[in-house]
Amino acid sequence: MAAKPKLTPEQWAAVRKRWEDDSRDGYAWLVDELALPVSGPAVRKVSLRDGWKKSGTGASEKPAPTPKVSKVSENLAKVSETIRETMPETMHEETLQNARQEVGRPTLYRKEYAEQAYKLCLLGMTDADMAVFFEVSESTINLWKIEYPEFSESITQGKGVADAAVAEALYKSATGAHFIKEDRAVSDGCGGTKIVTMEKQLPPESRAQSFWLKNRQPQQWRDKVEVNASAKLDQETLAMIETQFVARMAAAHERQRAVLIERGLLIDHDDNE
Repeated sequence: MAAKPKLTPEQWAAVRKRWEDDSRDGYAWLVDELALPVSGPAVRKVSLRDGWKKSGTGASEKPAPTPKVSKVSENLAKVSETIRETMPETMHEETLQNARQEVGRPTLYRKEYAEQAYKLCLLGMTDADMAVFFEVSESTINLWKIEYPEFSESITQGKGVADAAVAEALYKSATGAHFIKEDRAVSDGCGGTKIVTMEKQLPPESRAQSFWLKNRQPQQWRDKVEVNASAKLDQETLAMIETQFVARMAAAHERQRAVLIERGLLIDHDDNE
């Protein structure tokens, strides 16, 4: 069984008044403008049940007789209206519907959120982090980007500035362009000391250099170098290698035999027996 619409009687009364005071037909526009947590078909069902009427018709008037139409025409009309009101025509409409389902209440956006989003992006926050900060879902953050251009621009600029600042700091670390100030006690020439502020240059960091080069020129500075060791040898090359191996082994054997004879550990004729 379908769940009942999540609106109080007072809210339904306000929705009804808005619909009756407007000249537009249908219910999709009503759901969008009021950010209702119910679908268009649900509003239509309530309007038919309670007898909603556009302004200009008497509330106590009896409904006009319904013209007789064939069952096929009636079913086609219902299907067409249901599809039009329930299926999102664009990604924008789909995002709106998702946000309404998750939040379940009118938008919580405030004008000051644009400046706050800019500062949060400077701190390195992602969209998911900002959703936690504003106490909304991540899909609501995406909805605000669509509905409020200033909010989207603030996020884009904030992330751009933050990324540029990090890139600049990384570059300075890699090239040794960072300087720090230190206070040191030095002799004043009169037997005492004085505090002097000195500027010290930090040496380049090898990790920053490696990270920068791997990202800028990954083909030349990657850690793993692939070596193709598979080489095909023809029969002539294999025969030459075998001949050289046999010759070197024979020479090594002769050197070993000469050493043993010299040390008296082997008699010359013993090797021939």
